[in-house]
Amino acid sequence: MSFLCDSIYFITVFLFGTVASICFTGVPFNRKNILTLSVFCALDGILQIISFAVFGQEISRGLYPVVVHLPLVLFLWLIYKCSWITSIVSVLTAYMCCQIPLWCGLAVRLFSDNKIIYTIVYVGCAFVTFYFLYHYESNLAQHFMPKANKSVYILGILPLCYYLFDYASTIYTDMLYTSNEFVVQFMPSICCIFYFVFIFYYYHKLEEQEQAERLAESLHMQLTHAAIDLNHMRTMQTQAASYRHDMRHHFTYLQALAGTGNLDKIQEYIQTAQSDLDAITPKRFCSNELINLLLSAYDTKAESEGISLLVQASIPAELPLSDTKLCAILSNALENALHASIETEEKFIQVQLAERNQTLLIQISNPFIGTVSFQNGLPVSTQAGHGFGTKNIAAIADSYHGQFQFFAKDEIFTVRVLLPLVET
Repeated sequence: MSFLCDSIYFITVFLFGTVASICFTGVPFNRKNILTLSVFCALDGILQIISFAVFGQEISRGLYPVVVHLPLVLFLWLIYKCSWITSIVSVLTAYMCCQIPLWCGLAVRLFSDNKIIYTIVYVGCAFVTFYFLYHYESNLAQHFMPKANKSVYILGILPLCYYLFDYASTIYTDMLYTSNEFVVQFMPSICCIFYFVFIFYYYHKLEEQEQAERLAESLHMQLTHAAIDLNHMRTMQTQAASYRHDMRHHFTYLQALAGTGNLDKIQEYIQTAQSDLDAITPKRFCSNELINLLLSAYDTKAESEGISLLVQASIPAELPLSDTKLCAILSNALENALHASIETEEKFIQVQLAERNQTLLIQISNPFIGTVSFQNGLPVSTQAGHGFGTKNIAAIADSYHGQFQFFAKDEIFTVRVLLPLVET
């Protein structure tokens, strides 16, 4: 009976650790994967039987990492195509989870030394633990384990420390059971250190998430405002067209004034009509309606600040890009250029727009005073609540798989954006 209980125990440990490792890798349990896993379990089971027969139980326990864990890591890496770090962390984590049914079995031993009861409790707890891992943890693991990013390394620290501690203090030596204070306090200390490392990492991840949410909210607001501004500019264009259409009425009125010989009235009316028409008529910079309206609006703003807007635009009338996103890029870049140019002696903004090799080039340059600091290729704003404009430009360029560049040289700041006009 003792041999049967030991056999059931070792088989349960082996199957639990192997299948739990699969859960942590995020590999789905479909028919093909289950069949492949069954073949591995059978072959590795034979290898364990040979190890027990040749070396005996005690030595085989020490060889378990070589006989079971190493083949399982290679199996996950080579057969299931998991990354090496994912394979290692999954096996280490599964090994640590074996502690749960083991502890439950030891708890029963406080009340009974019956090996059959211990085996039944261990097997039952192993099934309950696996059920929890399969239905809850495996879904989470599919999101972060396959990526093999920094979070996987951090999550692997505790299982690795437990693995090394367990083998060093209970299998290769008996230091844990000799009441050595250093050994006894090792794992609690590791858990404490891991807790603080995890909290530190988690806090920074929350900061990054909050910053990403603020950037997304800022981009959404700017796209909304861009749509409103675009509609407003189109309304002005419609008004200009209507004003030109009604020009015959102005001529009729002027003809009536001319009949009375009232030249002062004629001049006053012409000046008023000309001023009204100039206010709503956009300048012509290019054949593209959207960009022409936008440049015309910013030319008016620049002129009011004594800034010259120098434009070179050679682009098609239609662009396969979102009007609001294109408007957001130009508005952000031109708005920043306006603020920077106001404080300079040479007040100008140079705009270059061109279509080359199915790519839209947007380049805006302006003089500036002081220094510009960069972080991750983006200019850093020293004013609170600022700096989202350049981030939004970068985000929109990334959404089109385009390129962006910000640089300052010889007191001239330049933003350059390349947007592909075909799908990549």
